[in-house]
Amino acid sequence: MAKYVERAVDAVQWNQPGDHPDVVSMPEFAQQSGMRPAPGTLFDPGAHVLVTGEGYAFLAPGDWIVTDWEGRTSLVNEEAFAERFQPVESSMPVSEDG
Repeated sequence: MAKYVERAVDAVQWNQPGDHPDVVSMPEFAQQSGMRPAPGTLFDPGAHVLVTGEGYAFLAPGDWIVTDWEGRTSLVNEEAFAERFQPVESSMPVSEDG
């Protein structure tokens, strides 16, 4: 059986504000989206949110932000990232379109 590799993706491990342009603080996200916490719920002003074309995801230090060949971003936790992805060898040809 032949083996195939999915197209290369870009990935950034998020650890702090400023590591990725699509990550905003919870207060900034709430202001942009108009989201307000329900009465009696915890609103963590220190939380950070990855805003994607499909919605949003709360992230934690160590999570990976993966951008595919079509420019879509998704969030992958550290353990899943280690299982699914490996670095591209520098000798491996990678085209700009994937």
